[in-house]
Amino acid sequence: MSYLGFPRLNFVGTFQANPSTVNNDTAHFDNDTFENHFQRQSKGAQDGWWNPDGTGGFALADCYVTTVLDPKGHETDPSVWGFPPEKVPDQGILLISNRESNDAKIVDLDPDQQGVSELWGMDLTLCEAVGRGQDPVPICTGTYRTAAFDDIWVRYPPEQSDGKFGVFYQSVIEEVQWFSGSQYAALLQGYFGAGPLSIKFNLDGFHMDDFDAEDFTFGRVVGSIGPYTPTEPRHFLMGRRLRAVGDPRVYDTPCRVDEDLGVLFLDWGNSFQTAALGGPPVDLGPLDLVYKTDGGFQQAARLPKIDDAFYRKYAGIAAVGVPPHVMEELRKSVLAVQTTAGQLLLSENDQATYVRADTFVYRMSPGDTADVDFYATRYGRPYQGAKIEVTDGGHPAVLAKGQAVQRRAGIARVGTGSDGHSVSFVSPVTTGPDGRATSRMTANDPVGHPRPVDGQVELLNYGIEGDSSTWVEQVSVLVWSRSQVKAPAWLFDVQPILQQYANLYPYMRKFVGIDLSDYSAVTGPGMRRLTDRMSRPTTSPDYMPVTRDLSPARREMILGWLRTSPGQPAFLRPAEAWDVPYLQDVLQVALELELSTLPPYLCALFSLRNRGSKVARIIDSVAMQEMLHMALAGNVLIAVGGRPRIGSQGFVPKYPGHLPGGIRPDLTVRLRRCSKEQVRDVFMSIERPDKPINMDEVRAHMATITRGPVPPEATTAEARGRARREHAQALRDFFTTARYETFSIGWFYTQIANAMLAMEDAGQDLFTGDPAWQLSWPGGQAPGELFPVTDMSSALAAISEIVVQGEGTPTDPDDNTGELAHFYRFGQIVDGFELTYDEQQKKWVKGAAIPFDPVRDVFPMRDDPDTYTLPDGSGAQRVALEFDATYVKLLQRLGTAFNGRPDDLFEAVALMSDLNASARTTMTEKTPGDPSTVIGPSFQWPGEK
Repeated sequence: MSYLGFPRLNFVGTFQANPSTVNNDTAHFDNDTFENHFQRQSKGAQDGWWNPDGTGGFALADCYVTTVLDPKGHETDPSVWGFPPEKVPDQGILLISNRESNDAKIVDLDPDQQGVSELWGMDLTLCEAVGRGQDPVPICTGTYRTAAFDDIWVRYPPEQSDGKFGVFYQSVIEEVQWFSGSQYAALLQGYFGAGPLSIKFNLDGFHMDDFDAEDFTFGRVVGSIGPYTPTEPRHFLMGRRLRAVGDPRVYDTPCRVDEDLGVLFLDWGNSFQTAALGGPPVDLGPLDLVYKTDGGFQQAARLPKIDDAFYRKYAGIAAVGVPPHVMEELRKSVLAVQTTAGQLLLSENDQATYVRADTFVYRMSPGDTADVDFYATRYGRPYQGAKIEVTDGGHPAVLAKGQAVQRRAGIARVGTGSDGHSVSFVSPVTTGPDGRATSRMTANDPVGHPRPVDGQVELLNYGIEGDSSTWVEQVSVLVWSRSQVKAPAWLFDVQPILQQYANLYPYMRKFVGIDLSDYSAVTGPGMRRLTDRMSRPTTSPDYMPVTRDLSPARREMILGWLRTSPGQPAFLRPAEAWDVPYLQDVLQVALELELSTLPPYLCALFSLRNRGSKVARIIDSVAMQEMLHMALAGNVLIAVGGRPRIGSQGFVPKYPGHLPGGIRPDLTVRLRRCSKEQVRDVFMSIERPDKPINMDEVRAHMATITRGPVPPEATTAEARGRARREHAQALRDFFTTARYETFSIGWFYTQIANAMLAMEDAGQDLFTGDPAWQLSWPGGQAPGELFPVTDMSSALAAISEIVVQGEGTPTDPDDNTGELAHFYRFGQIVDGFELTYDEQQKKWVKGAAIPFDPVRDVFPMRDDPDTYTLPDGSGAQRVALEFDATYVKLLQRLGTAFNGRPDDLFEAVALMSDLNASARTTMTEKTPGDPSTVIGPSFQWPGEK
């Protein structure tokens, strides 16, 4: 028994599938190269593919029962079941999904295997509609078992988008509960019994071109529900398979012969092309069911006309009575369908054999095992003794399989690893009396896979030994990579995973209610909600990920981290857990942190009409020191054997956005013209000072720190040695004493310094880098200049230079070198007057006014300049791309300077003049569509739109 028989009910309606498509591209999984514009949706754009804002939801909408057939095939009470097809009825039976929870989720297995999308977390309810405006009365409800679609093919060729495809889903409705409040409950339960139900539905006519239209993401569904027998497959019909033999208007057809009733069932729900998108089936003229004899094909029955009314009323299922003498012939003959003119449209293979894996999509972790049940039939009956071979490629019959896959979709790809053997399996296996054979798969850790996506996809081919015509189907297996993190922390362990979700599924911000890339949001009030979502069963519609591509090991790692107590989950690993590779990764973040401050500062600087003004000189002085800080961070990274990554796409900061590494998580950094608001809200927030504890004690060390390791008055070897020791001790005392506000820049660098001290104390060999790679300016090692880093003392000196020069302290604007710290320099612009040092009062006091007119003095640059929003081929786009190219060229020159060619630093500095000239051009180029503004510099990777 199954949906393809009697009793059965048929339904028709609409469905909505609303997946996010940012994850359709494996390149989008790389956090380093992900661009903000990948999340944008626009007509004809491929950045975010088709529907980047999709919820991932799947739902049945306005589905109503058109016919109910009793166990003999008779229609029951046509006045009740024969609803008009134009509208949902005021009375009758409806089929709805997930009426009390979030929508089900439609889920690709992998960006490299999008041809087996599954439905997860769907509940189905039959309801009695009792009048318009009133809540329907439930008849029965149950849980749809997760299943993948099959038989994807082109049903409406004129359509250019993926809406041209048709597919079917077949599964089982489990945990069925019947209700007594409806007049139909007893009747239907009497037909179907109390056990699980078999369901199959066909989807086509998907509207996906105009995302402003009301029917965007909606399509047509027709389907059937019948009783389910536990001994049969859940996800396909164990019967006969009539395959298309040449006419592109026709596709494969499941077939079942009920010898007791003398009825042959043909499921044409996904077999004919349509005359319009979601329209009636094409008219193929009269068709005959025939069977093959030695003398050719003989007619078994004339088939009913499959027009729009029949398709909607019976879900495309034809039930044909067959006389007993013909039924006897069908038991041993090949079945086919042909036109009355003799054109063959569908046929079984010469052996009337068919083999299918019941479940053909798997997600596995290394070490997991899974049993794949194969079912083989011959003449529609269980085929005992069939040897089923399974292979991951190289079989002589793969060509036949490849042709079938290409015709069915042409979209399935495989992301194989270097070894190509992430799955081992038992082959061949032999079917028993029930036609079933089981092959056990074992997942191995994928080795050498080149993708940014977790794990690897393997496509397994299978068929009956010696019967090449059965090598048509595949089993798709996603094997996740092994994941073992002993002491997980936000940076490098948790953040990259949640960042990937934030990138690929913008809807997650609404679903979970927080920005998954933001540490403060994840560990704040939203932590309980996130933990709850991630702890639910993966079959739940409320499970957190939009897709199921988060491996169990990674999920448990994140959940364990979220549940860490007391206090907030770790942002960085504890100092005792640091090793040199981890230190190098953290220092790379420090390098990126310093760079990320430059574009907003330079945008403000470039937007000033008078580059000689006091405001311009202030911003320029800070920007120059930020370049120094970036170089010092790079020197520390080189000193501990690291290779600074500069000039690649992933190194280019993205705006609007957060600072790298989760620093100042409450701050969104934007590129805007110069204004007091931008200086106050962004620049001063970046540089905001924090007060270290034991401030007086720290100040006692500052003179020694800022004097440097060898002051000029140290003329003897003994004095120089003593000065170096004092300097090193002062630096150590400073960092072990200072306690900055968590997640500030000072806090971040203090964590690095203390971890390095702990590593050195533990005997780790840190300073293994080549001194010849160090960057330096002519003029020695005086603080405030770029000096080489070769040991712990110089490393701590570089870090203290960055911290003190940048932030200062809340009570003293001096950076301890006689200059204002960055926070206070910017404060002059906001307050409108200079700070000058009064030698008599020994303090900084209010000085001359700093004039600034935000309209007269500033170019009208648009907020957050974006090259990708400019029209293709426009003059504005060319100007923006020229700036971006110059910016990246400068970064790449810095990259070579940091990686063994230190003299290239001078070339990088020289490129600053080119960058400045290009930026000035962007300040005179009008914005297309908004001539009141100029385009401004985007500071983006100059990729293609």
